[in-house]
Amino acid sequence: MEIKVSQLIETLIRQYSNGLRGSPDHLVDLDTALDDTTFMSKDGSLVSILRIKGSKDEDNEFSSYKKNMDILGSKLAPLFKENSHKMLISYRKEIGREKEIVRESTSISRSVAKSIGVTGADMIFDNQVEYLADKIIDESVYLAFWTTTSVLSKREKEKDEAELKDSRSSLPSPEESQSLVGTYSTMVRKHKTAIKALAGGFSAAGVMVSLLPRNKSVFSVASLFNPHLPANFQFIFPDSNYLGVESVDLSSASANPDGVGACPSISSQIIPDNECDFDLDDDVVRVGDRLFTTIEVQSPPSRLVLFNELGDSAGVDFPYQVSFWVDSAVGFGVYWKQIMSSFPFPASNKRIKKSIEAVKHLKDKKIPDIEYKISASTWSRDYEELLDRKDLLKSHLTSWGNAQVRNYRGCPLNALLCSTHAVTNRRFGAVTYAPLDGILPQLPLARRPSIWEKAFQNFLTMGGNLFPFSPMSSIQKYWNVGICATMGSGKSVLMQILALSHVFSVSKNGLMPMVGYLDNGFSAKILIEALRSMVPKEKSHEFVHLTMQNTEDYAFNVLTTRLGLRVPEATQLSQIIAFYMQLLVPEGKETHSDLEALVRQVISDAYEDKLERNNPNMYRSNRDAKLDAYISKHNIDVDLETPYYTIADELFEVGCIDGATLAHRNAVPTIKDLVVQLTQSDAVKNNYSDIVGYNKQPLIEFAKRSLTTAIEKYPCIAGRTVIDVENARFIVLDLNDVAKGGSDSQDKDAEVFYSLGRLIVSKNMFVDKSILDVAPKVYQQYYSEMVDIVKTIPKLLAYDEFHRVKSEKLLAQIQMEMREGRKWSLVNMFASQLLKDFESGEMKELLSSIFILSNDVSKDPLEMKKAFDLNSDTFNFLMSDVNGPQGKDGANIIGIFKTKTATITQRLKFVLFPFTYWATTSDGVDNEVRRELLSKVSLLEGLSLLMSKHPFGCRGSYDSIQANHKKESVRVNPVPYMVSEMLA
Repeated sequence: MEIKVSQLIETLIRQYSNGLRGSPDHLVDLDTALDDTTFMSKDGSLVSILRIKGSKDEDNEFSSYKKNMDILGSKLAPLFKENSHKMLISYRKEIGREKEIVRESTSISRSVAKSIGVTGADMIFDNQVEYLADKIIDESVYLAFWTTTSVLSKREKEKDEAELKDSRSSLPSPEESQSLVGTYSTMVRKHKTAIKALAGGFSAAGVMVSLLPRNKSVFSVASLFNPHLPANFQFIFPDSNYLGVESVDLSSASANPDGVGACPSISSQIIPDNECDFDLDDDVVRVGDRLFTTIEVQSPPSRLVLFNELGDSAGVDFPYQVSFWVDSAVGFGVYWKQIMSSFPFPASNKRIKKSIEAVKHLKDKKIPDIEYKISASTWSRDYEELLDRKDLLKSHLTSWGNAQVRNYRGCPLNALLCSTHAVTNRRFGAVTYAPLDGILPQLPLARRPSIWEKAFQNFLTMGGNLFPFSPMSSIQKYWNVGICATMGSGKSVLMQILALSHVFSVSKNGLMPMVGYLDNGFSAKILIEALRSMVPKEKSHEFVHLTMQNTEDYAFNVLTTRLGLRVPEATQLSQIIAFYMQLLVPEGKETHSDLEALVRQVISDAYEDKLERNNPNMYRSNRDAKLDAYISKHNIDVDLETPYYTIADELFEVGCIDGATLAHRNAVPTIKDLVVQLTQSDAVKNNYSDIVGYNKQPLIEFAKRSLTTAIEKYPCIAGRTVIDVENARFIVLDLNDVAKGGSDSQDKDAEVFYSLGRLIVSKNMFVDKSILDVAPKVYQQYYSEMVDIVKTIPKLLAYDEFHRVKSEKLLAQIQMEMREGRKWSLVNMFASQLLKDFESGEMKELLSSIFILSNDVSKDPLEMKKAFDLNSDTFNFLMSDVNGPQGKDGANIIGIFKTKTATITQRLKFVLFPFTYWATTSDGVDNEVRRELLSKVSLLEGLSLLMSKHPFGCRGSYDSIQANHKKESVRVNPVPYMVSEMLA
């Protein structure tokens, strides 16, 4: 029988390391927290815990991903050249918390929905929880980074030793309590420097990490053994307020030893002794109500594989933890193996000798060699299920690059704790010696990070992680969303869901957020109708859907100022001027250098002319029946010489805002008054009569003809305002009938109506203190309060079919609002079918979030790759997997998110749940069935039936009935039959 001296040495080393340890307090090395991020172990080592969030730019191609890992390797190399640092990275997948994760992500949105009176809010959110919980995974990755006392020179140790010795004598620590004595100050400093270098290396390699504070650090360990711990559980440290005792200032504790009480050990807070036992026959350990077993990977994957190949494996529906131990290969074990390998027997020693020589060769080449260890654990509450999961875990690991696994024949508790980050800086079992650069691609560093914690809209990553999206946050410089997609890709549905998510976002003053939505088609009408039906009747006016028509019945006077104002404030004035400039500048012509000044003058003169002291608009009875009723109700004295402004003021003073608003609409000038001022204004004549405009016409005549033509062509802008959106919070304006685009004339119409539509839906959004400069005295308090309220209300301006916007003036206006959006609490969102809308310098800088829903927005796909700076792997995903909605499975998309510190590119799955499907579907069959059903039952009851019977549409059932039903009358029209079946 061959004597395997190396294995004997390995066993002796393992026994020496483990000793007679068997209880958690003996096996858990964590002693106490020195500060908020640094822990000290019982042997004097220091450890900090980092949460590895994932890769900024997903890349599953080995060769290109390894380039990033080579960057990381070069940064980490100095840390692992000597035996002074170690790290354990653990990937953990849990099951059973999926509903809790979705519920927590949407908790704020649920509260907001209830606060604004959405009846059935629980139905909406419970539906989301139930559906998404079946599609997500619960995973986390932690890194424990250790600094050992080997980092100190003999002189550095001696420098602090005397002080530490005095502290130990004056502050003895009772058994099973945390130490009150610190460690070498130089060591702490070196540890923090190493942590900074580690974080910098990850950042350079595109890996997002965060250093955890001490409570979250301990929770990351304890939650494995006690999954019932609440997320806000507070652990006890020496400076905690424990059992009514005042917290201890560790820096002055030695001067006041009598005032210091014993603090429970960290090990007892992680695993109480009475909660733990084990079975050596099956390598099982019980902690609380969980049973654990641990296996080791004898040989790591032999193929070039990334961790995502393991983490993304389909059908793995059991919990497990895989841990990766990385230590400098200059330790105790290598030293003794090197000695024993010098013996000429047995043959295996010759192989070990060659391995040792290879390790030395790496050192000569300045390539850090490390001890590499992979182990894995799984758990259950049932013994037989645990053993089944152990077999599944073995198979799972073996399929990952042909890794070789085996049972660990030793203390199962020690194996479990050595495989759990930060518990101990010891390892167990066999190790592999390898170059640092070689093992980095196998580590779980490229999982998919979540940028936001909570939101109504939750995407899924390709690995199944929940990905909340909330564009209004401090982590981004701008709040602008772009959707790059062609027809049929789901862009309108995504816009609607993001608008709905915005409605459920937090407002500081508790008021409902504002949404102005320029639609192109009737798709968002369904969502508005659903929301209107789900709020109390007194709030239904806050949700408005209008299909814009170019008629007097849809009139909107751009010159209508805010209530009571005789002239517009600065913000509104600039918007009015921009609209008329767009109306006046001929297609394809440059803006005349004097045109804007002329427009400003004419507008100013028109407002001046309508003041009470000049030529105000006088009251006429029977012109507005509603206004007449308000005048009568509030006993306002009027005659033919009473200006509408005066009536508006008096109605306002008696608290009749609606009546005052109607009077004010009659008081302000219209576009016809601008034409009059071009003829009558002395200022216009004196300053512009000699100026030549377009086509060699006098500029004044050109403007007059252009405005007169606009009055004839666009009757909806010619008279006083009829459209009522004064009190609306969510306004959808469908421009499909008036802004189709196509020919030059149609493109011009589209520009006019997009500009007009933007003014309509944003009418209540832009209010600032400049309004107080022009508000009459009676309105000062009203607007002072309004400014404070409106400024903090979250706002969203959404533009569907943005590629139809070609006006440079309008684009400049929108870009200004994109740049200053945060000042107004404003998010801008647009969807476009043109790649140029995303690759131009200004727009590219201002877009903070981009969603790519289709791969055919450019004839040359490589232009998309360049415009969005996609790596080759993500580009391949775009071309092969981004193919539009796939029913209940959702749509594969790409999200690009710019934070203040990085740009994150994620492959996402946009999935609906039954409520959002029925709130946004524009399918003809779905609409027929829903219309028929809601004629018989209430909205909530109807939605519940549809969500239950046809979660993702009726089309399949409709086609089947039409093809196969026995009765001809049913085949001709299946809708009544389908509804009766639902109601049966």
